[in-house]
Amino acid sequence: MTLAIELSKEDNKLLTEGKRLSAKQPFIIGGEYNLNNFYLKDFKKNIYYNSSIAKQVYNVPDGAKIKIVIKDSDID
Repeated sequence: MTLAIELSKEDNKLLTEGKRLSAKQPFIIGGEYNLNNFYLKDFKKNIYYNSSIAKQVYNVPDGAKIKIVIKDSDID
């Protein structure tokens, strides 16, 4: 079943302008594509959070060990 189908009408009401579904555990570090791994986040903070991770893993070879640093200000 796709994520879009899993979202109930009640969940869709919570997804308002300026909010985005964000992964609690980023997919790049093994986060799962299921509803338990999503929460609503402010659009601008979501972009900042995702771009922070993207900058840290850019040009890192697949399988390389890395440490992703996420500041408290990136989360909420």
